[in-house]
Amino acid sequence: MQFLYSNQNERATKRRGIHSDDSGNNSPAHYDTPYGRPLTSGPPSTASSRSSSQAPAKPIPTAAPPATTPNIPTNSSDPADDLDHPYRHQYGHDTVISSFGDPSPDHIVVPDQEAMDYSDEGESDGELPIDLEQEESRKGKPLTSAEREQMIKINKLREKKATEKAQRCEAARQVRFTDSPGRVPDLWGITTVGGERERDNGLRNMLLHVFYHSPHSNCVYIGTMAQQARRFETSPSSGPYQPEPTSPIYRAAKRGLPRTIREAKSLISVLRNTGSQSRTSPSEHHRAEAFLLLDELFKIAQRVEPDHLDRVMAWLISDQGRFDPKRDRNLVDSRELERQLFYRDQSASTRWRGLKHPSMSDVMNIDQYAAYLIGQCHPGSPSYIPGVAINYMLQVYRPSVFGAALSQLLVICKDPAERTNFVRILAILAALPNKYRELIHEVTTRAQQTFTPRTHKFPIGIKPLMINPTNVRPYGFEFVVDVLMCNGISPEWIDHLYSWGILTLDYLFREELLPIEQLIEIDNERIERLTRFGIPNLCPQLPQGWRHPTKDDLLQIHLSFELLHSRSHQDPRKAPYWVKAGIAFPFRDLPHRRTTAIPSSTDSIPMDITADKTPADKTTSMNWANEVEAHLERTQPQDETPRARTSTAPPVDRPDSPTKATPAGSLSLTALKK
Repeated sequence: MQFLYSNQNERATKRRGIHSDDSGNNSPAHYDTPYGRPLTSGPPSTASSRSSSQAPAKPIPTAAPPATTPNIPTNSSDPADDLDHPYRHQYGHDTVISSFGDPSPDHIVVPDQEAMDYSDEGESDGELPIDLEQEESRKGKPLTSAEREQMIKINKLREKKATEKAQRCEAARQVRFTDSPGRVPDLWGITTVGGERERDNGLRNMLLHVFYHSPHSNCVYIGTMAQQARRFETSPSSGPYQPEPTSPIYRAAKRGLPRTIREAKSLISVLRNTGSQSRTSPSEHHRAEAFLLLDELFKIAQRVEPDHLDRVMAWLISDQGRFDPKRDRNLVDSRELERQLFYRDQSASTRWRGLKHPSMSDVMNIDQYAAYLIGQCHPGSPSYIPGVAINYMLQVYRPSVFGAALSQLLVICKDPAERTNFVRILAILAALPNKYRELIHEVTTRAQQTFTPRTHKFPIGIKPLMINPTNVRPYGFEFVVDVLMCNGISPEWIDHLYSWGILTLDYLFREELLPIEQLIEIDNERIERLTRFGIPNLCPQLPQGWRHPTKDDLLQIHLSFELLHSRSHQDPRKAPYWVKAGIAFPFRDLPHRRTTAIPSSTDSIPMDITADKTPADKTTSMNWANEVEAHLERTQPQDETPRARTSTAPPVDRPDSPTKATPAGSLSLTALKK
């Protein structure tokens, strides 16, 4: 969902953070209105439903919480102001949030479907063969042998002509299929060059930054020619750059990147022309250009959902395509490839160039925080933040940014490991649909008190939990829920964090930071809850949709790419946590979960899923949590007093309690350490 300001005054309102008054205290900057008029829900494009970058996904029911979930009374005051409520811990000063930013709609050019629809028309069917029986019935008498032989000859001649005509039609169709680009998918958009509509070769920021895409001619350049074209077109009073007329690259593919199958085949021929050098044969320089152009389009095609591939992309990565990057790379001198891939040397850089981390008061300005994440914390960077969805088009999914921002505000801890463990438990809670509602009901029923969620009226104060080394203890879901309830975090906010939760869970699978059997149990419960409740709904009052990069964002991430390449000589786009372009998000299945079945037994943590429980208590969430607790008790030192565990829920801990028992079914903090 996008947000649109209802008038020009609101749209002109600038983002403001925290300012200091005369007394030196920080006070929040206020806005006339934090949001505008909500638009219809959907993908980031609002121009047309056909311009959506998301492919159709398997239908998963999206449902509200079940009717069996009780409504929590909301007749009490703010729970953070009640000193006697049961979910009370040591908290720091409030972080005041004045706005979530201004996620305005992004302009996307809608392609003309009629102009881009290519049809393969064939010739007419021609004359049909003569039916001898019908001919006899028409004459009313049997055919003579001479007439029958003559008609058989005519039929053979017509059959031969029909076969030849079908072969000509098939050849014509193949020529049209090879020479025409086909319909351009809406994801890429189109541009008009010389009165002709064609695919926009900018490819939505998916080109590596060492390539140059001319907005005037729609041509793509690499190497020395890219530098010349960039300097020429950025100079005052300059038109489109014209490539060398003798260049075999732009004779084979008019725009550099192939638009048709024939152009791709011509570039492959230039690449593989390694015979005797003559005046007409391509040089090593040109063959390196051909390889890099084909290789870049090949990589882009692999980073997009299949429904959004155009004709040449689909052919290039299919079995019919004759281009093999691993094999064809050996045909080109590696030194020539390095010269063409012109990276500026950033190895002597001693500091990270880019934006500073937003202040704690501005971290909930989602677009401002997303600009920092895309430039400094993208996949492949050493400071990557798990759970934030960034796709190959350099777009950032706003709900996942909201999850990363909220997790930073909820806890203050000197030990990074303890903070990481708290965030992981919160992410697992967000990845389990409707789990937070169930735990709220358990806590309020046991404490016989009510829970009042905060409203979305600004400014909003977040009271962070203070974790000190002296009071660290194993805690799990109920401890995290206490922190959320103390801040009045509503279930709708946790529903909004679902995308951040599943990406963090996928990160745990990929890095194997928890026992794989435990992760499989958690993910199986997630899938089971998806079947029961559907994908959690996004909160209408919170930022939604994909944030498109600005020119400043592109400059920041290009500098980051060059710095990472100078240090490790690796392409950051090969990192495993980029999201495919055009994918239906959030997805159902985790990309890095390799095991589909739960192992029947394990040496470290036995999976006892037939525990002595009533049918109502036989839930997957309790199984894996109890097994982790039992495993930790078995591995305790002999001289250590075992932690208290009871089969029923204990009283909720208060700040003045000398000892705190771990609730049954809680996930221990130590089990979530790396």
